[in-house]
Order: sequence, then structure tokens, then C-alpha cells
Amino acid sequence: MILVSLTVGTDGIISAVSSIGHETGENGILCSAVSSILRTYAVCLDRNKNVRVSAKAPKKGEFYCRIKKYGESDAGWIRGISDSLLTGLKLAEQDYPGGLKIVTEQL
Repeated sequence: MILVSLTVGTDGIISAVSSIGHETGENGILCSAVSSILRTYAVCLDRNKNVRVSAKAPKKGEFYCRIKKYGESDAGWIRGISDSLLTGLKLAEQDYPGGLKIVTEQL
């Protein structure tokens, strides 16, 4: 089971994400999909020079990412990246029932 926790602000921006857990065997595809979705989120944010992000994957089955700072003019763009992250995760959860759980905390 992979547990993904998201922190979402009132502005719709996912400001923090963490993932714990690892799937093997048939659900190894799920693990790869979740990893790719999370890494894409972090890399897209990191490539924007106006966004400061902290991301790490200290060991297999763990991922953490937090937006530390961004310009107000980038809020719409970050909302789009956040929406893409959530959509990808929900599709993975739907495709592999019982393998992924998404928990959302609203600020």
C-alpha cells in the first residue's frame, strides 16, 4: 500500500506532498506510476525560477516535497501543476484499487 498525503491551501495549491510505501509484483507498475507522477510535480516546480521547493526521496518508498516560496504571479501555474498531480494520483488509485490511498488535508 502506498499512502500519499497532500496539503492543499484554500487557493487550490498543493503546498506539500509526502508518500510512504512501496508496491512490488503486479502492483510494481503502480509504484512506478506514483513515483513518476510525484517526481514530475517536483521537477516542474523546481524548474520555475520563481518557485523555491524542497524535495527528497531519502529511501525506497519515501518521497517528500514542499513549496517554500513562490511569486503571486505564479499561483495560477502552480494550481495547474497541483491539479495535474491530483488527477494523475486519482487515476492511479482508480486503476489499482487497494494499492494507493490519497489523504488530503485542507488548510
